[in-house]
Amino acid sequence: MGFSSPAGLAWALVNGPATVIPLVLFAWSARRLPLSTVGFIQFLAPTLQFACGVWAGEPLTPLRIVSFGFIWAGAGVFALGAAQRSRAARRAVVLSETV
Repeated sequence: MGFSSPAGLAWALVNGPATVIPLVLFAWSARRLPLSTVGFIQFLAPTLQFACGVWAGEPLTPLRIVSFGFIWAGAGVFALGAAQRSRAARRAVVLSETV
């Protein structure tokens, strides 16, 4: 290994745990959440990246705006489907109670 300084070696050694710890924590928490919740949270990552890029001065091109729109259109489709499933489940419970 050709590390040019002890600081370079230290950074290389820190990179492993800095990568593994968040992934392990995500896997641990994802097992405890409904998959629909985990799926919605996955829509937040591109939004946060988009916001950080705009805040940091990245150029806001029409393609990026359209891409952002597609991301939230997907989130809207997901939310609409979840709302429809929830309404259908409530109707089924009400109908089963009246029979």
